[in-house]
This record gives sequence, structure tokens and C-alpha cells, in this order.
Amino acid sequence: MRKLARNGEEAMARKRIDSIRALVAEEEANPEAAAERKATNTAAFKAAREAASAKASPKEERAKEFTNPRAANALAAKPLKAGYSLKGKVPEGFDGAAAEALVTERTAAKIARNFDKADELQVQIVAMGVRLDDRRRTWSVQN
Repeated sequence: MRKLARNGEEAMARKRIDSIRALVAEEEANPEAAAERKATNTAAFKAAREAASAKASPKEERAKEFTNPRAANALAAKPLKAGYSLKGKVPEGFDGAAAEALVTERTAAKIARNFDKADELQVQIVAMGVRLDDRRRTWSVQN
């Protein structure tokens, strides 16, 4: 209400006041129905909150999966420790094992925070024709 008043939205504030008056009048007319609705809403809210907390892992456990503390708060992020996975297929005649070894070595360098070495390895990997997706933690061979 204060925000509406500050922003000069008098019509919206009046609308909200009218809806509050209607709710109060309804509760006074039928207190049992109001109490039942309130109990139902409270139970639904608690159930939704418990379901949400059951899905999320505790912050400490999630932080163990990541080397970067900010990444632990990103819900869809794949931890660097999980490494990179191949996306698609390796073409005939391409040395996939060597590429995977370089990608794994680069990941280890990033975890060790040796970014100069990680950058050097990335140059070698890209020169082989491999595309790295650091966001999805995948690698693929460019055709």
C-alpha cells in the first residue's frame, strides 16, 4: 500500500482497499468458512514449502560439489569436478581418446586454478577441431 501511495497509483490502492473490505465483510458474515479457507491455505503453503526444501540439497552438501562457491548457488550448473562429457559422436579417424585426455587435463588445471595452463590446453584442444562448451560442460568434434 505504501509503495502504491509513493508511486501515485491511487486507483490501484483504492481497489486493494475495496478487496480487503470485501474479505473482512465475508469473514464477519461466515467466520467458519473463513477459518476453513485460512487453514487450507496454510496447509497448502506448508506442503509447497516442504516439497521445495526436499528438492534442494543443503547448501553445505551442494558446495562440496563445486570448486567455485558462486556456482554452488546456481541451480542448473554442473560442477567442474564432474568433468566434461562428449556431446554427439566422434567422427571416423579422429583420436577421441587424445582429445578427452586433453579436456580432462584442462579440467584438472582449472580446478587447481592454474588458468595459464588451462588456456594453453584450450588452444591445443581447439586446434584439434574440438568445441568446448564450458556452460554445459560438454565437448564435441566440429565437422
